[in-house]
Amino acid sequence: MPMEIKLKVKYQNSIVEIIISNKDSLRKLKERIAHTLKIDIYKYNIVYKDRILVDEKRTVKDLDMVDDGLVSLKSKGMNVTGENKEDIFSSGAIKDVKGMFNNPDSIKNMLKLLPGMDEQINENPELRNILNDPATYEDMAKIFENPEYRQEMLKNVDLAMSKMENLPGGLNLMSGMMKAVEPMQNMDLGPKITFKQGEYNPGLIKEAIPVKVKKENFVVKYRNQLGQLRNYGFKNLQKNIKFLHQYEGDLESTIVALAEENE
Repeated sequence: MPMEIKLKVKYQNSIVEIIISNKDSLRKLKERIAHTLKIDIYKYNIVYKDRILVDEKRTVKDLDMVDDGLVSLKSKGMNVTGENKEDIFSSGAIKDVKGMFNNPDSIKNMLKLLPGMDEQINENPELRNILNDPATYEDMAKIFENPEYRQEMLKNVDLAMSKMENLPGGLNLMSGMMKAVEPMQNMDLGPKITFKQGEYNPGLIKEAIPVKVKKENFVVKYRNQLGQLRNYGFKNLQKNIKFLHQYEGDLESTIVALAEENE
């Protein structure tokens, strides 16, 4: 039997009260909050009892909401500001990486070192054309050198990822590039350490470092969840995959873990 309950909604430094039926859906609750506070509700996560509410089809009753319960709104766009803000593009290691984009062969060789990636590139003409196009590397270098261009590209990262996902083999390329970039992000190089350009030696790799190819591709496995996480404001692909894998693809648990890490 439908029953009306009163919810307290915490937004910024204020609390408002909303009356809603326990049979109403989460979507209906969001609409009621948006109307009351005059905000774009999809810029916020709805948090109740330390859980981020995701499934808009579930009812207030399904979500165990009770009379006088407290709902909090947390902004999805949590940016680091002030003294704690650090631009990774200005670090010494990343400055050295910039030079690699002036030599496309270095990037190609790096990708070829990843198990199965050489085969993917050879079998897919679209990906091969992208990697052979000088404009690709010019764009990469520009992202590192021009802060304004970098910000513009970051705004369009979802669109770029969506386009790459739709290319045959694009998901595998995204996964491979993540593995290639991650070691560079984790490097702590001293001021006197520089990169030395090497070259790809397939014989050496096969003989000295036998690699067992992993069949499972988490970018493909969690494709739907990754899309939803991007929609909810979680843009770090590596972290998203890490927590999805940790929680075996459970979206709600992953969102809670990501939100707690960003607090």
